[in-house]
Amino acid sequence: MTDINNSKASARQTLPFGQHIKAMLQAGLQNLPDDEIEALLKNLSSVSKFCFDEHFCDFATKTHPFFNILQLVDPAFKSTDDIMNDYDDHFFNHGGLAGFLKKYPLVNTLQQDMLQQLTTFKTELHNHIQTDMDNLSKIFNNSRPIGIPVKIDTNQGDVHNGGKSAAIVAFTSGLKIVYKPRSGGMDVAFNTFISEVAAETGIGLKTPRVLDCGDYFWMEFIEHLPVTNTNELTGYYTECGVLLAIVFLLGGTDFHFENIIAHGKHPVLIDLECLFGATGEMQEDIFSVNNTGLVPANIYLGGQDAPIDNSGFGAWGKQISGINRWVWANAGTDALRLEKQKGIFTADKNQPVYDSNAVSPQNYLAEITGGFKRACNWFITNKDVLDKPGFAFGNFKNKPVRVIMRYTMNYLFIIENSLNADALLSEDARKKEIYRSLNEFPTATLLLPQTKALVIDAEFEAIKRMNVPLFTGNTSKLHIRESGDCPEWAFFEITPYQFTLNRIKNFDAGKMEQQVSLITSAFAARYGKVQINRAMQPDKNLIKYGKASILNETRLIASGIAASAIKNNNTFSWNGYTADAGNKLVLGQLSPMLYDGSLGIACFLSSVDSGANKQLIDTIIAAEVKRACKTNMGISFASGVAGLLYTLVKTHCADNDNLQTAINLAQLVGPADIKKDTKYDIMAGSAGLLLSLAPLYKASHSADVLELMVTIAHHLLQGRVIDSASRSLTWRSEQFDRPLTGFSHGASGIACALLTLFDITGIEKYKQAFYQALQFENYYRNAERTNWCDLRKTGYDCKTAWCHGAPGIGLARLHAYHILKDEALLQDVETALIATKKHLLSDTDFYCCGNTGRIDFLIEAAMVLGRPALLQDARKALVALLNRKNNRGWYQTYDVENVGMENPSLFRGTAGIGYTLLRSINPDEVPCIGLLA
Repeated sequence: MTDINNSKASARQTLPFGQHIKAMLQAGLQNLPDDEIEALLKNLSSVSKFCFDEHFCDFATKTHPFFNILQLVDPAFKSTDDIMNDYDDHFFNHGGLAGFLKKYPLVNTLQQDMLQQLTTFKTELHNHIQTDMDNLSKIFNNSRPIGIPVKIDTNQGDVHNGGKSAAIVAFTSGLKIVYKPRSGGMDVAFNTFISEVAAETGIGLKTPRVLDCGDYFWMEFIEHLPVTNTNELTGYYTECGVLLAIVFLLGGTDFHFENIIAHGKHPVLIDLECLFGATGEMQEDIFSVNNTGLVPANIYLGGQDAPIDNSGFGAWGKQISGINRWVWANAGTDALRLEKQKGIFTADKNQPVYDSNAVSPQNYLAEITGGFKRACNWFITNKDVLDKPGFAFGNFKNKPVRVIMRYTMNYLFIIENSLNADALLSEDARKKEIYRSLNEFPTATLLLPQTKALVIDAEFEAIKRMNVPLFTGNTSKLHIRESGDCPEWAFFEITPYQFTLNRIKNFDAGKMEQQVSLITSAFAARYGKVQINRAMQPDKNLIKYGKASILNETRLIASGIAASAIKNNNTFSWNGYTADAGNKLVLGQLSPMLYDGSLGIACFLSSVDSGANKQLIDTIIAAEVKRACKTNMGISFASGVAGLLYTLVKTHCADNDNLQTAINLAQLVGPADIKKDTKYDIMAGSAGLLLSLAPLYKASHSADVLELMVTIAHHLLQGRVIDSASRSLTWRSEQFDRPLTGFSHGASGIACALLTLFDITGIEKYKQAFYQALQFENYYRNAERTNWCDLRKTGYDCKTAWCHGAPGIGLARLHAYHILKDEALLQDVETALIATKKHLLSDTDFYCCGNTGRIDFLIEAAMVLGRPALLQDARKALVALLNRKNNRGWYQTYDVENVGMENPSLFRGTAGIGYTLLRSINPDEVPCIGLLA
């Protein structure tokens, strides 16, 4: 063994192949202190780690043919270093270095370039320190000498624009200040502005001292300091609310836990480059407080079960990020290898500390919303004069602003991908890899094709030099550019300054309350049960069912939904939680669809008061009609043209053309569209279209509509299969690869649609298909549970909901009895009533899987069977549901407990609850939505 291997053994323990990198860059590292060399080697190692991993494995495999297996299964490999020493000897003494560079020619080039960037930046930083010494002393040390730099930490954030990054500089005097290689114009303007807000609201805010030097600036180092008493804690979180309002109204983004410091009794924002980010070009959805990054949040990454919170207010402690990163395992041994491990981040400065414990915002919602409202009301009061001379808002003109094209983590992944061993074989290979990744990773903004091409080319130039692309604009200009030498190009349709000013001028008390509800809902989702302050029913029980009080509640639900509508381009939408691929709740905007989106809400509002909500209803429907004519939106009831047809017929009146529009849309659906359907069911397949066409035909007597219905029925009959157990004809569920019982996705719903066509045409085969489906379902009737088995699961599990189980199946039988007057059907109806009454009230209130769907079945049974007692049972259940809502503060519209935000949709939210309340008053006049009537 050579001396170099023995002397460097300890070094390679901490930085694998660090000495190998040093050997390649010997000339560039001369005359540098050891600690600075170590820091540089750590940065440079990112370039070559994949190549060294492959090069070492290739060498080891030649020595030990079973090396790849041994390093995984043989524990001895984790304690020996024989192969590692042989590799070092080969690399340093027997041509290994030359062979490495020949195989990976880009490694040395990239590392030399990176070293040059870093050393140039450090030289520039030292020059700035010397040039600005007097001003630094004056601004940050009361004109006292600050001494000389004793430590410069440049690892403060991402590298942009030729190796530049933020840095913390410590001087012999003990002073620490922060250096940022960008203009501090926005920071100066923000400090001036929040000082004005603080003075006029009476809420003190800390403004860090700033020395702006044009292309760079210096900022006061904000220490994480504790609060000294509980009064300071309440004041701290009141200030948090004020800052949240200001950041929200200034369109600020990216204020995660690293960008806010708890400085004693003051929260301080320390990175303001993403203010004025809420522009039309950048926001796919409507900008809300949740977009700021400050509000506590549950975020699911990488399919993990536990959420993370990286928000400015809520993050704390060590958390598994869910993002896998490459790290060296078994350093210094023969088992050395790169492997992916879950990343860890630590939030430790963004929450106040009292009595040595971090104090989360969990119990300070009132203070945060109170401060938020005080600041918002200041904006509302002054919104028409903000831009006038004398107001500090005007200082935001002509200030730099960062444009987020992609999330930084995605850029880091792309850079990492561009440094894999195969990519470093040639310039062309790396170029292809970079462009491949850029086209694979999503952009954070909506980009037109031409703009996207310009963005990708600019991104490529930055990533080629291992820099995170940095796109900057100006609050008063329409152009942006990447931080390197790329030319600028037109991007904004309206300047960020004017866009933000317009947002503020359109802001009012109603919109403020929408944001407060989002803050409250975010706290409920993050921390559990939170009482919502609402101007709805007082906290009292309804002694008995009264039509006036129920109608009042229905109207309150409708007015609340209408007031919370968000204008989105040429239509309206609502905020709510939706389930992601892992069935986890994600806060966002609801779809435009009938089942859980805007169309369903339009149906409800039309039923309550079509005149008061006419503009909103007409706008929603017009947008969906336009979309249906331009795109293939599918045929389903839940999310396609069937739901749109249903909405058009339900909202048809003398002063609109909705009926004719529905007929015209139905004519766009052809046999080929029906033939594509392999789901068949009510919610997702052609049965839902058939059932929604029935009221259209009855209202129009259109021959074209009837012909389409017959085409659908033929498709449904042709699509039947024989169930292996019951030996009955039914339909296979595409999702579960077997036939299902139930209304929404099972045989009851499909059979109900066919029977509706029998009622119109008298064609016997449709009635026969209904009875064959009934035979299938009743084979799976569970006498012990007085219910039908839910065949989505194995065994004899039963569900009692409109979508699956007794209430939906009971509705189908009631519909059949109404048409056929077959007394034999009443046995199934009684079975469904017993099961429904047994499980009438559960934790969730919405229609599809919850209480109102079961209650509505009782209402329909009361009407069809002429049994008033069932209607009384339904009304008593509604009273109990309202009592619970009044005591809790909200309707439970999510399967997850204690999510205080209400979903406003028809089948999943308060619109369906309100519709059921309305139907309980006048069941003869308000049709059953569970039957798509």
